[in-house]
Amino acid sequence: MTSLFSEVKESLTYMLYPSRCIGCGSSSHLPDHIYCLPCLVDLPDTRLFTMPDNDMEYRLAGRIDIVAAAALYYFYKSGRIQSAIHDLKYRRNRKVAEVFGREVGKRWLAASRLEIPDMIVPVPLHSKRQYKRGYNQSLVFAQAISRVTNIPVYQALQKVKHTETQTHKTRQDRIVSIASSIRVRSNPNLANKHIMLVDDVLTTGATIEVCAKAIRKYEPSVRFSIATMALAETL
Repeated sequence: MTSLFSEVKESLTYMLYPSRCIGCGSSSHLPDHIYCLPCLVDLPDTRLFTMPDNDMEYRLAGRIDIVAAAALYYFYKSGRIQSAIHDLKYRRNRKVAEVFGREVGKRWLAASRLEIPDMIVPVPLHSKRQYKRGYNQSLVFAQAISRVTNIPVYQALQKVKHTETQTHKTRQDRIVSIASSIRVRSNPNLANKHIMLVDDVLTTGATIEVCAKAIRKYEPSVRFSIATMALAETL
């Protein structure tokens, strides 16, 4: 009962006080943003969009044949980005995904090294978790990118089996846990498409790897780029 009361209280707080900075609680937030200017300047920006052969691409090398990969911020334990992702996942603050998605879209278009994909495919969320959360945060993120770039969003994947949290698992354990739960939806037109796979945080890369392999097994001609809100600093 206490947990349910806390969740309801947190949700009402965000509805009643949506304009407070998510970083410091200040009311002097930037227009249509989640941070005030001092907090925004202090965020751990990766600058990966303009950087070929970057940390994220290196982390996925040899596992997924990708065109490019980039994340907006580094994800540090107990840092401001971890707090924002926690609010997105557990406090129904979907504005986090909307703000981060718009910024990813702007940076993707501005980076001359990056190709414009044909479609954006979000990492799927099982229906049970989506019902509890209220939305799939990766889909909200994808839709925000789409509004800036005009790249269509296509939910080509579905999660058919509910899996436990992957937070404390190794990459191999995550792959084993997730592999049988991801399916390509029937009859998608993916031939020769360049797909931007999107997720909230890339940690070990296991989820993105499983999703990419499921799609490529269905249609070998696809190419992938990867975009996430954050990149965990260490594995």
